[in-house]
Amino acid sequence: GRSGQRITFYELDPAVARVAQRSFRYLAESAASCQVVLGDARQQLRQDPAARAARYDLLITDAFSSDAIPLHLLTREALALYLERLAPQGLLLFNLSNRYFYLPPVLGDLAAALGLHGRAQEIAGDAALLRERSLWVVLARREADLGALAADPRWRPLPAGRPERALRDERGSLLPALRPR
Repeated sequence: GRSGQRITFYELDPAVARVAQRSFRYLAESAASCQVVLGDARQQLRQDPAARAARYDLLITDAFSSDAIPLHLLTREALALYLERLAPQGLLLFNLSNRYFYLPPVLGDLAAALGLHGRAQEIAGDAALLRERSLWVVLARREADLGALAADPRWRPLPAGRPERALRDERGSLLPALRPR
């Protein structure tokens, strides 16, 4: 982060927050103002007065439970909340890396339901760099808000979505995204 920027990390596990703050220098040495908020990010964004007043330029969802992003972070209601907290030209970025599910179509359905524009990029793993393969999706309200990513060939358009298939809090399954082995 740069001077004048504010970065908020939402962390569910207090032990992870302690390790991050004790064992790594990134937060302490950042020129940005960094804050760690304990608790489920979706609940904190909905309930915390500071989060409710904030307008984020970038919201990154990088959460896992047993190799899968928790379903409640990928529903129509969750994305609607994220959009309420996002600045007008802000971006939503999702780490969808997973061994068992291919999730870009899930985000494509959500984008279609909410009128969003998106791109996906798969980054190859590199054993020499100790880097695992990762899969990222970025969403924006307008195509123009994607900026240079829209023209970058590494960022491919999301699969065309079907709004009626968008996951909801009260109904949803990732079974259609299951990747056969």
